Amino acid sequence: MKEIAGALCLVESFHLNAFRFEARGQLAENFGECPETKAVEYYGCKVMGDIVDSCGRKIKIDEDGMRSLYKEKCTGKHAIAAENYEEVRGKRLPWIRHVLTNSKGIFVKEETIYGTFRRTFLYTAVVSIPLIPKPQVSYYVVVVHEAGNKELKLVTAYSMFGLNKFWRAIATARPWGRRESEKQNKKDPNI
Repeated sequence: MKEIAGALCLVESFHLNAFRFEARGQLAENFGECPETKAVEYYGCKVMGDIVDSCGRKIKIDEDGMRSLYKEKCTGKHAIAAENYEEVRGKRLPWIRHVLTNSKGIFVKEETIYGTFRRTFLYTAVVSIPLIPKPQVSYYVVVVHEAGNKELKLVTAYSMFGLNKFWRAIATARPWGRRESEKQNKKDPNI
């Protein structure tokens, strides 16, 4: 019963807070060909830097996040190598800042990995890509980790076209909202 209730809460929260946008203009500026050199340059010039999310929290986007452009086929690790570059991730770079600053569809995953507690935030969006004869819908997730010092930092961002894949990506998380963020800020005067 607890798992069913959690799943229903997740679905309800997603539908109530879903951030939706259409990939047009600047959000589609990397569509077409987006070779590795163009994506790396774009990331360095237009993605990197500090940003304030939709809940007023500062997120650091540094060169470590550039690894999100790469994914080893066998291991799934973000290893920087030309053969691991995924052009689709380069094409969607303009979405990262847009989703972080606008999405209310935020989910939090708390887990202990090798004895260390880790909090991960999943910023979600439903993107309409205007294709002819009909638009294509993409589900987009921007992953941000919270370090021990409460610093938030971009880890990766990825998209998928299947709703079931999206549900699997956020299944172990719970909804996160402005009220929860405000409670955390009251507990920690350094935020």
